[in-house]
Amino acid sequence: MPLMHWSPNLSVGVEFMDTEHQQLMQLVNQLHDELTAGREGQVVPALEALLRATREHFENEERTMADAGYRHLEQHKRLHDALLDELEEFRDRTADEDWQPGTELSDFLKDWLLEHILESDKHLGGFIEGVGARV
Repeated sequence: MPLMHWSPNLSVGVEFMDTEHQQLMQLVNQLHDELTAGREGQVVPALEALLRATREHFENEERTMADAGYRHLEQHKRLHDALLDELEEFRDRTADEDWQPGTELSDFLKDWLLEHILESDKHLGGFIEGVGARV
């Protein structure tokens, strides 16, 4: 059963960002499914896929912020870096055979993704629309 569902209120008004947010949500749901089904052997590959997609998404966002002259770029980038650090820490912890993640990881990701979309990325989307930046 999916942990997260896309809804129109999550749209930031920038097509590529919305598409990538939906993809990230699907990857979080996949990771959650692996965790709740007890398929430990699939957790690391699911987490690696999420890490790759997250890095790519953040690079795309940061490039767009730079191109649009977004004055909060460095602050937003620090949020991105902090999440990547957290994800890498979770990945590293999965190598410890004694660690039982349960839904701690997927709950963290759900909360972070929703908060990031609804707060930071909504602000960014409004800025991009306001300046008429091409994305």
